[in-house]
Amino acid sequence: MDAAERLRAALASAQVNLDSGLPLHFTASFGVVTLEEKDTNIDILLNQADQALYRAKSQGRNQVCLYQSGV
Repeated sequence: MDAAERLRAALASAQVNLDSGLPLHFTASFGVVTLEEKDTNIDILLNQADQALYRAKSQGRNQVCLYQSGV
């Protein structure tokens, strides 16, 4: 969570200056999952991270959400 939040904050504070026009600003949303069961495989983890990502987007974007089963 901490690493994803640091990356999200760094992206949100960065800007790209263009030769013409206003500078570009970025935001990002992240879904985070922790490996809790040794029998969990990469497909399950990716699905859970994806669920957390879409929850972050649906809650307003530009945030980090941790996967929670049943949510």
